[in-house]
Amino acid sequence: MSEGRPQRWFADAVIDGLMSLHVLGLDGRPAADQIDYTAQVWIESLWPTKDWIEALDAERIRVAFHGLVRDCDRWPAPSQLRLRLPPRRQQRRLPRPPRDERAGRAWIAEIQQTLREANHE
Repeated sequence: MSEGRPQRWFADAVIDGLMSLHVLGLDGRPAADQIDYTAQVWIESLWPTKDWIEALDAERIRVAFHGLVRDCDRWPAPSQLRLRLPPRRQQRRLPRPPRDERAGRAWIAEIQQTLREANHE
């Protein structure tokens, strides 16, 4: 689980999502002068629930908020966002290491290629 202070990208993603919800005027929404505090509560309640990684989770948070904006009739709780998070995309696994030296060099080259491709995604 994530520890310490929430990272800026995470706070920004939650704030952006909450602002989208707020403009809908849903029943139960916080007053305009309470939205900063509401964002703080959402950020602090969601941050420790997962090991958040920007490259894997920023888009998932955006998609989850989009679902809330599309479907909610009332102001949601933070737990509703967690329930709407799509699964993380599967990360490719590295191949098993070979036993002989020549195959080992080919294995290292394959890993390097995999890493180069991952950096271009």
